[in-house]
Amino acid sequence: MRCGRGHRGLRQGVNQHFGHATEFQIYELSRDEALFVGHRRVDLYCQGGYGEDEQLPSIVGAINDCHAVLVAKIGACPRDELKAAGIEPVDEYAHEFIEKAALSWFSDYRARIARGEQIHEARGDARIRQGAFTSGAEAAA
Repeated sequence: MRCGRGHRGLRQGVNQHFGHATEFQIYELSRDEALFVGHRRVDLYCQGGYGEDEQLPSIVGAINDCHAVLVAKIGACPRDELKAAGIEPVDEYAHEFIEKAALSWFSDYRARIARGEQIHEARGDARIRQGAFTSGAEAAA
């Protein structure tokens, strides 16, 4: 299970508006652990207060292997685009520590699956942008 989080700066909390993210931190989640595995660079979506809709496909492609993206805030258009791609936009954990927020979301996700409200599906491959940092295992491949 992978989860992305909008990021800018070195704070380790869910602190970024989707439109202001220039990269996403990627975490692999299990019941007990949120393990940081790398980050993905993306083009800035929000330009001068307005979303650049032509940027959305490349951003969604960069996190296409994620089941959710945790952000402090997200607009309607990117929210709809992520949902259409099967990525859950999550803004309920704004300003919480990322590991705690990711594990809380994952616990809720597992509960929705157990109740039959959601089906877990494998995600597609991400289109990782040239020069993006990845963990050692991904970089060696």
